[in-house]
Amino acid sequence: MCTTTTGSVTVNLSFTDAVGPVRMRTSFDGGKTWTAWEPYATKKILTLGGADGLKTVIAQVADAAGNVGSASDTVKLALAPPAIVV
Repeated sequence: MCTTTTGSVTVNLSFTDAVGPVRMRTSFDGGKTWTAWEPYATKKILTLGGADGLKTVIAQVADAAGNVGSASDTVKLALAPPAIVV
């Protein structure tokens, strides 16, 4: 797990497949919503949204045959500065 205070995270992908990965999509809310499918790349920069807290980032990759694999990780979003009480 990593923490971001800017909302930006870099997802590094390394999927292997006999046919080869051809497209990918990502989600930062545990799979409730997804980006559009796009050509496969080994790196994707995401901007996390919503309230501070733990986010489950999921990457799905599809090969030319239509098989889909996925991987996930948890990211802590901490945009709000801490409250200081004097």
